[in-house]
Amino acid sequence: VDIEGIKTYIRNIRFGETGLLPVKMGKAEVGIDPEKVKSIRFYDRDSLFRAEIVAKDGEAVEAEVDASLTFSGDATLGKYAIQLNNVTEIIFDNS
Repeated sequence: VDIEGIKTYIRNIRFGETGLLPVKMGKAEVGIDPEKVKSIRFYDRDSLFRAEIVAKDGEAVEAEVDASLTFSGDATLGKYAIQLNNVTEIIFDNS
C-alpha cells in the first residue's frame, strides 16, 4: 500500500538489489526474509524512517530502514518500483 492508499500485488519482490529487507536493529544490521514475515508497516518517528515488522508467528519488532531504498518486483501490468518512503505497508501472502 503506497502513501496514496493504492494497493498493488507484487511478485518476485526486491529491496534494492536483494530479496532481503536490510534494517538496523540497535547496533545490528539484519536482513529480513520476506518468507518469514506477515506484514511490514512503515512510519517516521524521531526523525528516523522505521518499520514495524510482524513475523508469521505474530512476533513484532521495530527497526530502522533506509527510506530511499527501492522496493520493486513484478506487477500484473509490468515492472513495479517505488521508494520505501512512499510505502505505508507491505502485506505478504506467503502462507
